[in-house]
Amino acid sequence: MYMMFKHMHYLVVSLSAIVLTVQFVAHYFDLAVKDKKWLKIVPHILYTLILLTALGLLGTLKLNPFEHTWVMHKILGFVCYVALGALAYKYARNNGMRILGYIGAIAWLLITVNIAITKTPLF
Repeated sequence: MYMMFKHMHYLVVSLSAIVLTVQFVAHYFDLAVKDKKWLKIVPHILYTLILLTALGLLGTLKLNPFEHTWVMHKILGFVCYVALGALAYKYARNNGMRILGYIGAIAWLLITVNIAITKTPLF
């Protein structure tokens, strides 16, 4: 079960980053694809799958986020990734805010991946 959850988690996180990049490019260059319904629904599905696979991993490994601070920091990183991603493609009023939101979201994603690999808390 562990390997299934782990690889599913990797896949969904990767797809989420790809969809975020597609959304960013579509909004930045004002492409027609930005108004497609699937591009508005898919991120929510991916975020839900990220949470479900993370819960599966926590259950399989019997990890408690309150005992292992690096797990709580991964949760914080995920929340920051989602919030800055939403800024990049939903709440930005201009391209400067859009770029800042996208770079911030990708930075938090990379920080979260680093926490997952090293199992070291952020602070």
